[in-house]
Amino acid sequence: MAHWRVLFSLESWEEFIKRGANVMGFSEKKWSMVQKIQPGDQLLCYMIKQKCFFAILQVTGKPFHSTDRISEDGDYPARVSVIVVLDLKPEMAVPVVGLIGELSYLPFESSKSWGVHFRGLPKPESKADADKIVAALQVAKGSNGPLSKTPVKHSHDEIQWLLLSLGNAIKLDLWVAKNDRHRSFQGNEFSEFPKLRSRLPIQFDLATQRTIELIDVLWLKGNSIIAAFEIEHTTSIYSGILRMSDLLAQQPNINIDLYIVAPDVRRDKVKTEINRPTFRNLGLPRHCRYIGYSKLTKKIEQAKRGGFLHHLNHTILDELAERLTN
Repeated sequence: MAHWRVLFSLESWEEFIKRGANVMGFSEKKWSMVQKIQPGDQLLCYMIKQKCFFAILQVTGKPFHSTDRISEDGDYPARVSVIVVLDLKPEMAVPVVGLIGELSYLPFESSKSWGVHFRGLPKPESKADADKIVAALQVAKGSNGPLSKTPVKHSHDEIQWLLLSLGNAIKLDLWVAKNDRHRSFQGNEFSEFPKLRSRLPIQFDLATQRTIELIDVLWLKGNSIIAAFEIEHTTSIYSGILRMSDLLAQQPNINIDLYIVAPDVRRDKVKTEINRPTFRNLGLPRHCRYIGYSKLTKKIEQAKRGGFLHHLNHTILDELAERLTN
């Protein structure tokens, strides 16, 4: 596993989270360097202006090109798929000045010119330097143990593929987030679903349309969107909830069933976040229900084994979902 130094601004990190926290992009001129990043590598995230290390991303797929827009200030077509394995608010992060004299490229004598080391990223991080940065982030997070996510049997890609498969079996049209169309699970390409749509029906204003296009999975019937699913697999649990709240803020009377799909061990975290006053005032706990990984995977497995998967309909969601109101 290699480590790489990468750069965010506070604004670009918030946009990254809002767009699903699963793809990081770089400029075209960085493609030769990006191609060296491999699945399993970790990206050590540095925030400019705040001048701190604040997050770690794990690379989940090989580098790829895409022109789907993932940022308001550029295309950044040289991309890698990622998940968040550790993140901190800037005020709780690791100031770079605290690492002067610790990192090989930040000796004491360079303390006035360290900014040059955070330009032109990504750059490979040596093992010794990476270990020190990771250890500092773990201490800031409140853990001195090995870096790990809560053990989860299923991956984000698997759950996304299962939701697409279930919608396909129910004979509904499908949509997968624009920036996920290249993804696959166990060799099964998302783009190969026969009822996967290339564009959405135009029902809403442009801002709402852009929000909906980035939702992980949609089920459609004719010109109607009947269900929207956001998968909250990673350490940062806010992205899907924020997208759902944006949707409600833009369309308070929207008639789409909304679901947050997450590991069982994250149920309480989803409940806490979805009941924050900001989201509660929008009515999000009433509109958006929770589906645990175990219920979803168990039901699909039972249906496959019993041979009745294609006899299900979308009301199966009422059996799987629960409302997480306080």
